Amino acid sequence: MKIAGFLCIALAGITTVVDHVTAKKAGYIDAPLKACPRFREINHDDIRPFHQPPAKTIFEKAAVKFKPRLTISPHLCHAYPAVSQEGYVSGGLNPIGPSDGHCKGNRYGSQEQLPKKGDPFSNDRNDLYHRYGWQTCILWLNNPANKDPKILGVSLSFSKTFENHRDPERFKVDGTAVKVRYVGHLSNDRYSGEYGLEFIDEVGGFQDLILWHQLTEEARCALNLMDWAYPF
Repeated sequence: MKIAGFLCIALAGITTVVDHVTAKKAGYIDAPLKACPRFREINHDDIRPFHQPPAKTIFEKAAVKFKPRLTISPHLCHAYPAVSQEGYVSGGLNPIGPSDGHCKGNRYGSQEQLPKKGDPFSNDRNDLYHRYGWQTCILWLNNPANKDPKILGVSLSFSKTFENHRDPERFKVDGTAVKVRYVGHLSNDRYSGEYGLEFIDEVGGFQDLILWHQLTEEARCALNLMDWAYPF
């Protein structure tokens, strides 16, 4: 199984995203608006990530301050951007490609997006292939406008569910960054697997963070119109 994933980090704030179903009902898919030309898929390792711009607003500063540190299990793939400045989207892993998926590092760097983020691809040894998977880390803050905002809870995705943590003693934090690891487990029949995030003591790495309003119009259009499947 080969799985490409994108990690979403939710802080305080609401962003309106037109999903694929809504766009299709509105006729955007069959008759794209001028503002949203049809996107094009390119190789997952050909997309250059957005650089993280300076944080200016309260929300932007909170997003940067609390972005997590990510560790990736050795048998899984590294982080890749989901979309380019020009509106190209990642085609994910080639289902008939090599077993390692050529996914152990992007020469251009990885990406973290709010509400959508490029995250690890993964692969295991069975014959079922998936090009995309999705993982989510949600941080619940008391108030990002506070001088010293606090994390009230953390929700980590695992498979198609969320594990909610409200006990601060369980959070693994480095400063203000929650430490999480992307993991995958094969089922007993070895024909399916579960992938998700878990807390870890190890201090992982950061990726450049780009917020929804900081993306180019082409990138936002591509993210809205691309059928990313579950959970978007």
